This record gives sequence, C-alpha cells and structure tokens, in this order.
Amino acid sequence: MQRLLSRVTRRTPAVAVLACTVWSAVALAQPHAVRHGLFTLSSSVVNTQSISAETARQHGIEPSEQRAVLNVVVFRDVDGVQWPIRAAVSATRTTLLGVQRDVELRQVEDQGRVSYVGTFEFVPREVLDFSVTARIDPASPLLELSFRERMTPTQPPASTR
Repeated sequence: MQRLLSRVTRRTPAVAVLACTVWSAVALAQPHAVRHGLFTLSSSVVNTQSISAETARQHGIEPSEQRAVLNVVVFRDVDGVQWPIRAAVSATRTTLLGVQRDVELRQVEDQGRVSYVGTFEFVPREVLDFSVTARIDPASPLLELSFRERMTPTQPPASTR
C-alpha cells in the first residue's frame, strides 16, 4: 500500500492529500483491498479525530470522538501504475446484532482523480462489518469488499480481520 500511495501522491495533489491524511491517520488504520483484473477497490476507516483540523474543515468533516470516516478509492492499473477512477460506489455497515445502515459517500475529485468519503457515528468498542461495492460502468463486474473493524474513540479503529 505504501508503494501505491507514493505512486498516486506524485500525480494527484488534492485527492492525494485527503487520501494520505485519511490513510496516514496512522498506519493503524488498516486499508482493505480487493483486486479484480485491472481494477482494485480499496477502503479504510479512521476516527475523525485522527484527521488534521485543516483537512476536516476542507472536506466538511466534523471531528468527534465517536465519528469515523470511511474512505473508498477505485484504482485502474495502467502500465503498472494505480490511477484513482470514478465508479458507482456504495457502502453499508452492520452491527453484530444485524442492524444495517448505509454509509452516505460523497465524491471528492481533483484533477480528474477521485475518491469517495463518508462519515458515520459509532458506539465505543463497537464491532462493525463493512460492505463496499463499486461498479466502473454498467458492463463491468461488481467489485465487492467486506471487512470488520472494532471502533475505538480518539484512536483509529483497530482491524479485526
């Protein structure tokens, strides 16, 4: 993932800043990814208090001890370089009790590069199962990614899978 970030950040200023800020909100926030052919669906979860105040303000994120950010990026492999691309992206989170809620994602774009960001509230120490899907175009296969996070206040979530 570090190699991927360095490739992306060389060519994508604002999206790279957001992605790096969210992703670097310490390497404790484990990015999750699935690859299908030339495409990679990647996602990570970070507590909003781990994001710099400037980045939070710039992207309309209100930091809170019990609020997190879900960051989703779809990459296309072009000659060995991963490029963020547009896709129809959706995400849900499900508690261990089976309560499912959508994570409303908004597109963040700069110079043709794109990522999808959404915030959600959580209960401290809550375990959430995330399901993220992306479709590049109507003819492409659906990319699906599932992962589990234990939510912790004031620190980035700890991955449990």
